[in-house]
Amino acid sequence: MGTKDLCLRLLKNMNIEVHEADDREDTYYFEYYGEHLSVRMNNKAKFIVLYDTFWKKYPAGNLEMVSLARNAVNRANIAYNGFKLFYTFVEDTMWIHCNTCELLIPEIPGLAEYFKGVLEGFLYSHKAFNDVVFELMEEEGKKGQ
Repeated sequence: MGTKDLCLRLLKNMNIEVHEADDREDTYYFEYYGEHLSVRMNNKAKFIVLYDTFWKKYPAGNLEMVSLARNAVNRANIAYNGFKLFYTFVEDTMWIHCNTCELLIPEIPGLAEYFKGVLEGFLYSHKAFNDVVFELMEEEGKKGQ
C-alpha cells in the first residue's frame, strides 16, 4: 500500500472526511478538532507533509505584537519538538502557521496511534505557542517593574 492510500485509509478509519484540492496536485484538506489541515502526499514517497495554516493572526502594523509573535515562534520551535511554527505576512496581517513532515509506512508499530499523535501535535503546537506568548509577556512585565 502506498503512502497516500495508507494516509487516506487512516483518516477514513478516524471518520475524517477528506477533500482533494482542486488547485494543487497531491494535496488534500480535512478538519481535525476544528482545525483545517492540509496534507501533501503521494504513493511514491514515504513521507507526508501536514500543514495547519492561518490559525493565529496579528496586525502587521502593531510592531510590539509582531515582535512578540516572532519571538514566540522562535522560542517554541527551540523548546518544543515535533512541529515547526512559522509566520507569513499577507497584506496588513501577520499569520502563524505550523507544519510537520512525517514518515508514514505500514511497518510503523501502532500506526493508528502514531498517526493520531501526529495530528494531536497540531493542537499541542497551538498550546505551546500560546504558552510561550504568555511567558514572554510575563518576562516583559517583570522588566517593566
